[in-house]
Amino acid sequence: MKFDKTQEKNFHYWNELFDGHSGYMLPAGTNEYAILRDLLLAFVRDGESVLDLGCASGGTYDWIRDRERNIEYKGTDFADKLVMANRVRHPNVLWEVEDCRELAEEDQSFDVVILYD
Repeated sequence: MKFDKTQEKNFHYWNELFDGHSGYMLPAGTNEYAILRDLLLAFVRDGESVLDLGCASGGTYDWIRDRERNIEYKGTDFADKLVMANRVRHPNVLWEVEDCRELAEEDQSFDVVILYD
């Protein structure tokens, strides 16, 4: 991936932040995330495919899985250290280093697309 200066700064920020948190980055239980994720569950049904753009440490996947949704999930992030850690934590899930502006997927190939910060 090629980055402009701002993207390069963000890339290094997230990788350095991850380095300081022993393999798992952010707690998923904060109120803001809990509200967003509960709302998200209204749109994710069993058997659907989910593309999570900017998946970070995989908290959204954990949230959905813990609520026993049977989904096909793909998490992407441009911070390679986060993606590598997710692959270790959840080896049966598809995790890719990707720039969300240049996706390899065809249009409308996922039932649900998640992008939030």
